[in-house]
Amino acid sequence: MKLHSVQFEHSLRRRVKQAVSDSQELKREYRAAKRQARQYSSAGFFRVCLSLLLGCAVWGAVEYTQHPATALAILNLWALGSVFIRAKDLLACLFMEPDLAALSLLPIPEKTIFEWEFQKFIRRSLYSLADFIIGYGALALACDFGPGRWLLAMLLAALTWTVLLALAVIGAAYLRRTLIFFVANALTVAWVGLMIVWKILAASLLEILDRWSWHLNLLLPTGWPVSLAHGLYSGWDWRYLGLLVLIGGVCWSVRLALAQLRSGYEFVDVSYVEAPDILPESEAFDEADESDGRSAHLGETAIEEIVQSRQFLALTPWRQRGWFEEKLWLWLSEREKALCEWIFADGVSIVGPWKNAARNLLFVWVALFALKWLSASVSGWLIIIGLGVPLGQAIRLFYGTGRAFNSIACGGVSVPLYAGLAAGYRELSWLLFKYSLIQLPLLVVFSLCGGAIAAYLTDWPVWHGLLIALKLVCLLSAARCIFVALGFSSGTNDSAKFSLRSGCVLTAIIACGLTFLILAISWLLVANPVSAMICGALAMVDAFLFWRIYGWFYNTWRFDLMSIPRH
Repeated sequence: MKLHSVQFEHSLRRRVKQAVSDSQELKREYRAAKRQARQYSSAGFFRVCLSLLLGCAVWGAVEYTQHPATALAILNLWALGSVFIRAKDLLACLFMEPDLAALSLLPIPEKTIFEWEFQKFIRRSLYSLADFIIGYGALALACDFGPGRWLLAMLLAALTWTVLLALAVIGAAYLRRTLIFFVANALTVAWVGLMIVWKILAASLLEILDRWSWHLNLLLPTGWPVSLAHGLYSGWDWRYLGLLVLIGGVCWSVRLALAQLRSGYEFVDVSYVEAPDILPESEAFDEADESDGRSAHLGETAIEEIVQSRQFLALTPWRQRGWFEEKLWLWLSEREKALCEWIFADGVSIVGPWKNAARNLLFVWVALFALKWLSASVSGWLIIIGLGVPLGQAIRLFYGTGRAFNSIACGGVSVPLYAGLAAGYRELSWLLFKYSLIQLPLLVVFSLCGGAIAAYLTDWPVWHGLLIALKLVCLLSAARCIFVALGFSSGTNDSAKFSLRSGCVLTAIIACGLTFLILAISWLLVANPVSAMICGALAMVDAFLFWRIYGWFYNTWRFDLMSIPRH
């Protein structure tokens, strides 16, 4: 399917070349444009590197365990994670592509638009096909396959990719979109963290996979085509026919899933109920007011009175919401108060969200202590998962930025909202630093409670859990500098194109970031207290240098705040 004419493109290209060759001025402009330095996107390069890392993992698993089934389990888990990522890509192609706004205005049926966007999804999924080609190729090299088995391995790579796409389509059709996006983002973060600590956990993880590889490959749908690779080194078994039947059932279900997606694919104008008027320093009229006969909208006289008395300029009285909000209000300058009103449209709210986080921590505390009472030993994974949820909520509150770094699409480019105001790098950063520092006592108390609970459940000394909690608070406070700089980076073109300048910037930023991670992990794991304190101090200095180095590039106009939207 084509939404354009190939003959028209060839004819237009031929006429443009003829016009350039007939005009000396156009020739000069063409030569000048050709001499300009070309910029290339680095996304494809890093994606190929990720595929090569998968191949190295498969090769290393075979060399370490001497069992090809362990390497196949790695391919299975990689495919399982890719299912959610590809399902997210499919939903993004169908419902969030920038060209949908233009395509919906063309006189073409929605079925054609659906097929056009689905083809884009298939083309983007070719990276997953490259993953499996490299993964199965590494397996073939490690097991010393012959030419015939090499060919079968490549066919299994294509079959695994097909099952992956089928499961992605089925998931996009029947699973909740919030669940798909959450799992896809969580897996991305987990993969990055696993690559960082791979040297530490590699042996333990490979031993676990070696023990459960056969079961994983048979139970998970993504493991069914992978399980067929057992026949490449152990001989064919008639039971593999059952796996082929299951794979055929998954592929056949794609038709129903596509029909489900296509049935709800239509472009309609969204209409909203007219909102009631909101009086300055008051709440909106509710349904009870309307039932009492009061109108949800003000009259012309009331509106004129509000404008003439300048009541509409009144700030949201968020400083009256709690003690921390009041102290933050007194700490801010007049300029920062105005910026704070813009960043937090509904005003700053600190006490209320932290009460919710404390309630979640209390619930986790009760659940874990109940498990401790029922069983003498509580699994460390349960403690990490249980305390990780409220801790993640606390970190989100501590790192809050409101809408400071939100971007809007304007003329085909993304422009951060702060670019429309006279708010500089340091000014906006200091405001966010103050917002985090005012919450530091709450984070300290929250972390100490979590550390004490974890120490008690794992039978460690309580002081040890409190010490680790304090170290985490210090690291989170220092990392605030890094995340503020990354917030500015999200609205610039510093990493959108690959060039010598962007390469230098990325090298400096990645070096500072990796140094911070290494020093932070050393501070948590080093037993010598003096060495640990030195690592912690250096980590804090490195985080501050990260913020200053990026600020130097930012303030010397090294970046463009109008960047092409990434999708």
